[in-house]
Amino acid sequence: MSEQRKGRFMLVMLVLVFALPVLGVVILHSADWRPGGKSHGELMQPSRALDFPLLNTAGNKPFTAPDWHRKWHMVYITAATCDQNCRDALHTMRQLHASLAKEIDRIERVWLIAGAVPTDQVSQLRQVQRDYPDLIVLPDAAALTTQFNLSHSQAASGERVYLVDPMGHLMMSYPRGADPYGMRKDLVRVLTYSWTG
Repeated sequence: MSEQRKGRFMLVMLVLVFALPVLGVVILHSADWRPGGKSHGELMQPSRALDFPLLNTAGNKPFTAPDWHRKWHMVYITAATCDQNCRDALHTMRQLHASLAKEIDRIERVWLIAGAVPTDQVSQLRQVQRDYPDLIVLPDAAALTTQFNLSHSQAASGERVYLVDPMGHLMMSYPRGADPYGMRKDLVRVLTYSWTG
């Protein structure tokens, strides 16, 4: 009799071991529970497909749609000039990019200038290019910058950093003064789990 009770006990334990996880999933699903993952930027839901016009870099090289589709891009946008906030954002972007170690080749930094660069600001533009030689500078990009407008922020004056995926979708944006450590965590996460770019 005790052997029979032991056998039943083992059977009940086996059923519980396999049934409890399924029961747990059913309960969590019915309660609409989701894991507490958190991004540090503002996630675009759904992501926004961008239409890339032909642009010329400040060095007069064409920058076309296929150039956007090769890698991830961190994008900063200004109206025309680069004030101290702009310089701080470009510096933060460079530091974030440099901190990515083995993933550094999967992301590029872009500075979009909505309007034409005033003649009295050309020397400032050249200085930024000397300070950040691998920064892609795209002036006269009004047609593209307006696609980065958010409901609460105009791209040319919003002083935000945007993240564009290799498929050409605007994925995320960060306001001025966003925590660089949080931005880095997001970048590492998307580069780790993304097979593109």
